[in-house]
Amino acid sequence: MASQALRSTRNTTDGPTAKRAKTDSLAISDVNKPYQSEHADITLVSSDGLPFKVHSYHLKSSSPVFRAMLDIGDSASSLSSSSVSSSEVELLDEEIENSAVLRIFLDIVHGVSLQEPDSLATQKVYESVVAFLRKYEAASAIEVVRLNLIAWARHGHFMHLDLFVLGCMLDDVELCKTAITSPGRQNWDSFNLDSNHLTAKRNVMDLSAAPLAYLRQIPDNYKWALMQASAVATKRYNVWAKADKIEESQLAEDRLAVAAKFGELMQQIQRRIVEDMGDLGSGIIFH
Repeated sequence: MASQALRSTRNTTDGPTAKRAKTDSLAISDVNKPYQSEHADITLVSSDGLPFKVHSYHLKSSSPVFRAMLDIGDSASSLSSSSVSSSEVELLDEEIENSAVLRIFLDIVHGVSLQEPDSLATQKVYESVVAFLRKYEAASAIEVVRLNLIAWARHGHFMHLDLFVLGCMLDDVELCKTAITSPGRQNWDSFNLDSNHLTAKRNVMDLSAAPLAYLRQIPDNYKWALMQASAVATKRYNVWAKADKIEESQLAEDRLAVAAKFGELMQQIQRRIVEDMGDLGSGIIFH
């Protein structure tokens, strides 16, 4: 995994004067201003060109991938005859290594409380954050994000299907169940995401009304389990199709039923996967 991460980064080891001229020319904004430490021994440059000057300890302790990358850089520097006061790592992936993502990652590893997203756009950033944390195998940071997502979902402000997508990305069935049971009624027209007047009034958890971009983000097993659970959990009607026509207390009860059925179906899928792997293994002949 570290080798894959290295392919999307560039570790520069210019002399101190050249490095200072290079980083000084990069912009300082509200996003990266908190991370301009005079005691930093590493500068991370986001894919959109903002420098974050931090201590490598925080990166190494939170990510084995960063630790491997920086240890390789330290070894190279120790063999160099030039005097290098700090290293600079340029992150190149425009989607998941931009300044907004990097700021959230650094806030997490420095113990800064995350701010609850106040718009759909800032919620969507967390998809890139999760992808970044998975790439760098930052397990403890992933857990921080997961716990914050659960808390935000309970406030009913986070878009339910976005939360479900994040659960899929993390392969976290419990987080997906939290998305299913989140309070509040959310329709597609509330987010201005669907121009189709036939589906705009439909609930965001109704996958038959979801935009194609969302469907592409959901793995088939999660998609199937949610659609099946939504259709059969109450044994009377599809929950999301009736979401705007039933009382809030009944909707909350129905959501719990869908979440329970979804969890049951995901367990069945997981057992089948394990059984199939066992059958595949039993067919292998060693010579």
